[in-house]
Amino acid sequence: MLTTAAGFLALVSSPMAILRTFGGFAALGIVLCLFFTFLLGALLLPGYRGQPRATMQAAGSLARIYTWVEAHPRQLTALALVLTVAAAFGALRLRADTYTLGYFPDDHAAVRDHAAMQRTWGAYMPLELLIEPRPGHTLHEAAVVQAAVAFADSARTLRGVGRVTGFHTLYLAGLETVVPASRARAALGSQSLLNRVHARLVPDYPQLTRQFIDEQSGTGRITVAGPMLSARELTAKSEALLRMARNTLGPVAVVRAAGYQPLYARIVDYVTRSQASSLGWSAVVIFGLVWWFVGSFRLALLTLAPNLLPVLLLLGFMGWAGIALDTATASIAAIVLSLCTDDTVHFVHHYQQLRRQKLTPAAARFATITHVGPTILLSSGVLFVGYLAMTLASLKTVMLFGLLTAGSVVAAFYAELLVFPLLLARFDREESSEAVETEAEVVR
Repeated sequence: MLTTAAGFLALVSSPMAILRTFGGFAALGIVLCLFFTFLLGALLLPGYRGQPRATMQAAGSLARIYTWVEAHPRQLTALALVLTVAAAFGALRLRADTYTLGYFPDDHAAVRDHAAMQRTWGAYMPLELLIEPRPGHTLHEAAVVQAAVAFADSARTLRGVGRVTGFHTLYLAGLETVVPASRARAALGSQSLLNRVHARLVPDYPQLTRQFIDEQSGTGRITVAGPMLSARELTAKSEALLRMARNTLGPVAVVRAAGYQPLYARIVDYVTRSQASSLGWSAVVIFGLVWWFVGSFRLALLTLAPNLLPVLLLLGFMGWAGIALDTATASIAAIVLSLCTDDTVHFVHHYQQLRRQKLTPAAARFATITHVGPTILLSSGVLFVGYLAMTLASLKTVMLFGLLTAGSVVAAFYAELLVFPLLLARFDREESSEAVETEAEVVR
């Protein structure tokens, strides 16, 4: 349980506050669970009369499976290598993205309202741009206003872009009150007319003017209405708009993206950093705990393969299935690693004890499978059913979290009871039994 708590605690390194909070409280809950397990176990277990029949049946089944594994090492090793390579290629296809509206089912009220708003008003999600005139220029200068109008015309050519409104809209509307509407655009080149319009805007329309012009800083605002996009798509769209804005407005003004949309777009970067930091810290902390517990660097190193393989299979499946890393799935890798390690520690500890009793590696592996295997099977079954129940949720984030974690539990069971014994058979041979004991005594 300590390794599981360490895996969740690694999420505290995430740059996302929601994951830091989730990891901290989850780790606290696991530590409390460990405490009460020992407390209640000491009080209740002395009076419990066990039912060993189911355990013996599970041990017998696992013994038969292990005998088959021992008889087909090459085929199973080849299978593990194929899965590893396929998962590695799948992980390379993995991308970070998030689409908030996509978390809801199609019949959800939020999705229906979104569709109705787009039918009625068109694209409505705002991307805000702040326009700060360069030294020697003012917002109502003819060159600045004309550049803003040119940007608006260019932006509307992008697919999905709707209305483009801003400070230039105010000046166009003001010009239409002093010249015929058909000549308003041509009048943008007249500085005297723009000065007249600017002089009337603040006293006559103070509230409207404040929405697009900050008199104190001399900064203007342009709002580009666009469709609801994922974070990755929004990043690409924002970059395209900023390039347009800098091409048209760049000589006379500094253009910056502002508002909620740029923050939403940065979620992709946060998610990627969260995945890397949480998984990295989780692997380091868990490896240190395993090494400290088993007292053997070589055995601790061997445990990395069965623990990291389910993580790789998880990321590979996500890559091949097109499931993006987002705020819901960014923490799964660290959580899966922590879940896998618990069973590995039980396996390695019992195996090491049997090796110290001078059992041969083959006998120690077989005895460990039949002794620890039923417990691993039961704990994996409980975790699988518990996480699989989350797939009944209507919210896609919860459903994906449950589905991916349940699948990872199956992968961890495969790695623990099939891959790990093959690794031990390959790297812990008869002649190394004394080395295992000597190394453990030195470390301790």
